Amino acid sequence: MRLIDAIETCINPKGLVALNPDPENAVLATPDEQKGYVRVNVYEKNKSMKIPAHQTALSAMCLNYQGTLLATASEKGTLIRIFSIETGYALQELRRGAEKADIYSICFDMQSQWLACSSDRSTIHIFHVIRNYDANKGIKLSDEEAKVQPNEEVDPNGEPKDEDNHKENKKSKLNFIKGILPKYFDSEWSYGRFKVPNDDNSLHQTCAFNKEGTHLIVVSSEGTYYLA
Repeated sequence: MRLIDAIETCINPKGLVALNPDPENAVLATPDEQKGYVRVNVYEKNKSMKIPAHQTALSAMCLNYQGTLLATASEKGTLIRIFSIETGYALQELRRGAEKADIYSICFDMQSQWLACSSDRSTIHIFHVIRNYDANKGIKLSDEEAKVQPNEEVDPNGEPKDEDNHKENKKSKLNFIKGILPKYFDSEWSYGRFKVPNDDNSLHQTCAFNKEGTHLIVVSSEGTYYLA
């Protein structure tokens, strides 16, 4: 019963913690003492780092199977950010919607090709994860307070109305002038999404991919099971 590690965190009422399943590369992520920061411990390399993930308190986070990627969301629930565990740099910024939401869960598939999230909006969002990212080059993070422009075409829940699937995540229609406009206009909307039948926003949904990454499983706090 020897104490191996003790980690100080900020106030963490949700009990947020992430541990990757790969036994060959043990990585543990916890909220840091500083709000919005994540502390990452890579035990195989005896390495520790602090990642400035968000300006507000964390709402959800997860690691991919290999322990190379970290995904986080803040209490605003509009953005999900993916960071490199190797460098701590932000690699991708995914936009769930324009309105505040309580993110219940985030998960990668086993191959780190897809990322899904669930929230109190009862919509499950699926994002395509960049495969050929450069871990040594980070992106500029956008303002989580940024408002959606009229031509973004969002529904009352602050989510895009466009239902068409694309080979990559959809981006703002003003992305072609991203060098002039704030970084918000380069945020990536979800690749696909579906609505979970739910009239009670107090019910929580947790999502996970099957081993092959071909199906998404959603389980609600009332015991309902969905397979997509």
